[in-house]
Amino acid sequence: MKIFFDMDGVLADFDGGTIDLPPVSIDLNVQTKQMDDAARAAKRERWRCIEQMSNFWRDLPVVAGIDELLRAAASRGELFVLTKVPGAKNFVGGDAYVDFIDREKRAWIARHMAQYFDDAHVIVARGAKEELIHPTSNDLLIDDRAGNIADWCAAGGRGIVFANPRDAIKQLTLGDF
Repeated sequence: MKIFFDMDGVLADFDGGTIDLPPVSIDLNVQTKQMDDAARAAKRERWRCIEQMSNFWRDLPVVAGIDELLRAAASRGELFVLTKVPGAKNFVGGDAYVDFIDREKRAWIARHMAQYFDDAHVIVARGAKEELIHPTSNDLLIDDRAGNIADWCAAGGRGIVFANPRDAIKQLTLGDF
């Protein structure tokens, strides 16, 4: 079995990386097309603040307790990181900033997760994860976005919506994976 881990919100504490930014009342995980104009503007502003933080992606904190989940998963299959780069439309720097994010995410994984993932096991997607991988029933995605899991499962894979490492371990061990 191949087990794919999302990075932001699963391995890396995305919210912890924004702790110094002014609080927002929007959920960045909600699709922009589902937001009203005010929420869309707030989301664009949040991405602009993130873009202005030097090395935001490389310096994200590690999710507490993630090693336990990774060890449990490693005993059940081959581990991969499958992370998505936000679209250039979100950033003033456009495609150049998206390329920078790709490099920063890879640097974060090399710094914090080298014992679990070599470069051959790191996939940085620029589009939909399920369109890039074409999952089968032997492919499990652990992601904090329920919509990503729904799309992955609709494409043939299986998934766990990540809330925290302990819950994911329980699902991994008790589920039919």
